[in-house]
Amino acid sequence: MRGPCTPTQAARAGRGFTLVEMLVGLSILALLSVMSWRGLDSMLRSQERLRERGQILASLQTALAQWMLDLDQAADNPYLPALNWDGRQLRIVRRAMGEDALVVVAWGLRPVSAAQGAGTPVWRRWQSAPVRDRAALLKAWGEAAPGLDDASAAVTLVAAQSWTLQMHQGAGWMQPPLMDRETPWPEPATAVRLRLQLPANSVLSGALQLDWANPMQHRGRP
Repeated sequence: MRGPCTPTQAARAGRGFTLVEMLVGLSILALLSVMSWRGLDSMLRSQERLRERGQILASLQTALAQWMLDLDQAADNPYLPALNWDGRQLRIVRRAMGEDALVVVAWGLRPVSAAQGAGTPVWRRWQSAPVRDRAALLKAWGEAAPGLDDASAAVTLVAAQSWTLQMHQGAGWMQPPLMDRETPWPEPATAVRLRLQLPANSVLSGALQLDWANPMQHRGRP
């Protein structure tokens, strides 16, 4: 059992903290606050990057699914080649969904805006209205390139530094020949290979490759 406090001990107990002790305590609290804020900031940044990555990944998956569908629905016709590559864009004449008609689809890489030539370009898709005669089909074909340049007319899919196409025609993969409107592919392609280079400064970067196999060429094979 402790005895009564001496006058010196009572004086110390009543005087409280010294200035030095308060400064040391405040310094410790400030350090803990900084460490807590850095941890919270790091967590928020990680969550933001994950959210951004998820959005880009979802957009990319949607774009590639549409790409495969457009190639699957490519339609031979007496007026234009089903697939046409001019070095800058791929045009596809395909069947319209749920209609006895055709549509012209164009895929290409474009600046963010028509007046903007710098910065990371974007991969876009443009589609015409359904057409049912030769004149309307040729008109839609001619509108494809301007349509890709118009951000309000084309769908912006993902940012990409570059894209390339290769075709397979039995002898191996090759660069598709540059064609004008009247020139069909030399022979039906058995497969088309897409290579998309995503921006290096993006949360989702690197090279992506996707091969499409022509279902008409592979029909009946084991």
